[in-house]
Amino acid sequence: MERKKGLTGDKFSFIFIILPTIFLIVGYIINPGSRPSDSVELLTYIFLLLALVLLGVGFFSNKLSIGKQLKTLGWLSFTF
Repeated sequence: MERKKGLTGDKFSFIFIILPTIFLIVGYIINPGSRPSDSVELLTYIFLLLALVLLGVGFFSNKLSIGKQLKTLGWLSFTF
């Protein structure tokens, strides 16, 4: 069996985990005291909760045609 050269799934997963971790650590070192205002933080929590609800409803209504659309909308809004 021939081994594939280049970026395999394991390496890609490792990069996907380690790069954001490094970016977060460097960001906290460079700017340790920054926090968003309370209103921005509240809006972020509300938006994330609504996205999570969309994901859940889309998951449990997967048999219906709207379930897949709700999951897609949930994932898109959850990433932002």
